Amino acid sequence: MKLAVVGRELLSLTGLNALALAVRIGSGLLLMKVMAVTLGSAGFALYSQAQNLVALLTGFSTTGLAAGVTKLTAERDGQRLDPWPIWSTAMMAGLGVATCLMIGLLLLGDTLETRLFDANGHAGLIWAAALALPLASCAAVPLAALNGMRASVACIMAPMLSGLLSALGTVALCWQFGLAGAAGSIILMQLLALLINLYFFGRKMPGVPSRRWLHLDSAQLRPLWGFGAMALLGGLASQGCLLFVRSTLGEQLGWSLTGQWQALQKISEIYLTLATTTLTLYYLPRLSSIDNRAGFIALLAPAMAWILPCTLVGSTIVYLARDWIIRTAFTPEFGPIADLMHIQLSADILRIASYLFAMVMWAKRMVRVFVVMECGFALTYGLSTALLTPTLGLAGALWAQVLSYTCYLIASLFVAFRLAPWSEAHKQ
Repeated sequence: MKLAVVGRELLSLTGLNALALAVRIGSGLLLMKVMAVTLGSAGFALYSQAQNLVALLTGFSTTGLAAGVTKLTAERDGQRLDPWPIWSTAMMAGLGVATCLMIGLLLLGDTLETRLFDANGHAGLIWAAALALPLASCAAVPLAALNGMRASVACIMAPMLSGLLSALGTVALCWQFGLAGAAGSIILMQLLALLINLYFFGRKMPGVPSRRWLHLDSAQLRPLWGFGAMALLGGLASQGCLLFVRSTLGEQLGWSLTGQWQALQKISEIYLTLATTTLTLYYLPRLSSIDNRAGFIALLAPAMAWILPCTLVGSTIVYLARDWIIRTAFTPEFGPIADLMHIQLSADILRIASYLFAMVMWAKRMVRVFVVMECGFALTYGLSTALLTPTLGLAGALWAQVLSYTCYLIASLFVAFRLAPWSEAHKQ
């Protein structure tokens, strides 16, 4: 009976996510098409490098705090405690760190421009990344609070609307101003996310004065910084690895081929949204309250029954429609990636399978294990890319993903069943 109830909840959430996915696919195809036409494959790679920089530095300031907000809100909701001290403290702490990072990024702009983009003339991307950081930091907290309160509809609708409006704004800016417009869209994207997330939060918590966000409770920093440490080191490993991989491909293969690699990543990012969002919204709040193996398996079984088949179906559709997708979303310059699509899709399936078990680390704040896992994955991916690319070309970077996610899946299984709080080994 319990499995059936969980399955119905997942089905409902997956259906809502399917609507969001349809909107994301439509806006994503439009966005990729315009970027491919206006920026070319090299410009597409440079824009993605700047976005990656924002994601990396946001991980330093807010990503872990947001996960902590979700977990602690879920716990306080069950205990009927006031969650506002957690929310406001996370907002102020994240904003403070993001502001410091913004200043540092602006001061080091010339050095980063050369290191990350292998050329001058791209200072606008660095400035855009810096100015987007405080906005991204503030936008994450209200959405995390909604997730902790299990406001699933708002947690799906808010990113869907902000993504749609951001895509339309980016299309207009790229079409009018080229790469400079793409840089401006990085700021626009985070601003829209902040405004829309606050709107949905206000609907859930009406009548709350905005000054309640402006309070820092030092007593709440300790539980939050545990998640902050996870995001700090994990973000440095994962996002830093992507920066390294993209820079390595740019040096070894050129930025044009790097743009083709980025196109494959973007396709995966769009169609995997259904799986990753459903897992994030459904799993983390519920895993936070589970303390036994039976409860974990009760959540795991329906998730595997729904998420993995959806991922397999999605990857099969993408593979069969690969020529149409590339022709529709990109330009003839990106045509060669059709022959590499099967490698990328294999890595995607392994990625989603590993997430089913790896999310235990966030739910149970397994900081040391998480850091080892993320650093190990980043090291495996970075080294295998550097070793395989010279001999296999662009396919080498994709096979490096397959190898890395295979190792990550095996390690995640070990963590979930041997190191999690409900395992006998952990208790001993």
